[in-house]
Amino acid sequence: MVRTLLCLLVLACTAHAQGLLQSGPMVGYSDMRETKLWVQTTTSASVHFVYWDSAAPAKRYSTTDTRTIRQEACTAHCTADSVLPGKTYMYELYINDKRIERPYPLKFKTPPLWQWRTDPPTMRIALGSCAYVNEERFDRAGKASGGDEHIFTHI
Repeated sequence: MVRTLLCLLVLACTAHAQGLLQSGPMVGYSDMRETKLWVQTTTSASVHFVYWDSAAPAKRYSTTDTRTIRQEACTAHCTADSVLPGKTYMYELYINDKRIERPYPLKFKTPPLWQWRTDPPTMRIALGSCAYVNEERFDRAGKASGGDEHIFTHI
């Protein structure tokens, strides 16, 4: 009976933490020695990430615990700063110290250390213009400009 109640309590806490996730997590910039991880919660909460080198999963690292607040849209920008160049890292999100499950693998890759060793990595830049999505109730009378996002297909 006690074990059943304990299991129900754990499930309720996990479900509550899942409900605190608004958007993300997402990977921001990734440098050779650090990567920025972003998440948005539905209300003020404590957020951190645990990450590890996918080739050496026993050694785990953690970002600083960050509090999301309404004045900053309940977003957290956490820095994974125990990374090395040219590695793939897996990570987990924790909200209020509860691990948040995602239906896809959470990972990021740091760029290789190429300076003075090889040619720089290939860089691709895509540019586009004239992406205008109409809001019918605010459009001018007659034929409006814009109307679709076909430019993104080309990009």
